Amino acid sequence: MAEIETLLFANETFYVAFSERDIQQMRSLWRKSDDILCIHPGWGALRGYNDVLESWTLILGAPEKTKITPINPIATIAGAVGSVVCLEQIENNYLIATNLFLFEDKSWLMIHHHAGPTSAPERGLMMTDIKQQIH
Repeated sequence: MAEIETLLFANETFYVAFSERDIQQMRSLWRKSDDILCIHPGWGALRGYNDVLESWTLILGAPEKTKITPINPIATIAGAVGSVVCLEQIENNYLIATNLFLFEDKSWLMIHHHAGPTSAPERGLMMTDIKQQIH
């Protein structure tokens, strides 16, 4: 259970860095590798530490401050890889995000972030909601 809590803490730290526009904290969260990936809403895939962190520098340096709140995170760990799926609330809008982490050097480092539009209600998209949408 402590591993899940540590993973969720790393995920929360990512959103705090985003909301507080803390580029140094953001840099420390990502694995320094050419294999990391990031897909911002409406963007193409970015690969590698330099491109991913350049994108965050642009986003966090924007004049408008964006408060982003993770809602209902669901964490899973498989070996050294942890995943967190959550809704991202930005004012009255929601995105759905997948954040992947690698446990390396005694900490969870981000290796992938993907956020995009969702029609999910605030509580999250549950299988019962999907079944209702299909039928």
